[in-house]
Amino acid sequence: MGSPEHKIDLKDFDAADFDRLIAWVPDEPSLIQFAGAIFSFPLDHGQLSTYLADPRRTAFVVVNDDQAIGHAEIYRETADTVKLCRILIGNPAARGKGVGRELISLLTGKAFSDPEVQSLKLHVFDWNTAAIRCYEGAGFKVDPDFSAELNRNNIHWKVLRMNMLRQKPGL
Repeated sequence: MGSPEHKIDLKDFDAADFDRLIAWVPDEPSLIQFAGAIFSFPLDHGQLSTYLADPRRTAFVVVNDDQAIGHAEIYRETADTVKLCRILIGNPAARGKGVGRELISLLTGKAFSDPEVQSLKLHVFDWNTAAIRCYEGAGFKVDPDFSAELNRNNIHWKVLRMNMLRQKPGL
């Protein structure tokens, strides 16, 4: 018997959601794990307003039974490439229960619903083995030709890029 279905959904992230997201990233390492280098600590309304103003960015609140449990983003890099990013299960009670797999399935389905999109990518820190397993389980593969490191204050983390290509019919 599998895990119970969570029935998560995505709703648009807007200014009414700012305080909850800020509360989910209480320190600099948490903010960097969630968002990489696009924000500075402490996260605030001004940074989030600028974030939402980018027309290539579609940000979501992850909800389960009408309760907000996380955040996720689809970022349009080019006409045919989308990046899944800023993925966070912010509610600690929702972690470790398979919600991440469901979320990645929702995001990939939403991204590939656009017929122009041919590839998805995401970045993950090499020490985040639970996330890497989740992404691999969804069909992402580590790009062996990509190498990057995030260095901020006393944080030095290796970044992996993972890719997924649209499945061609008949394969």
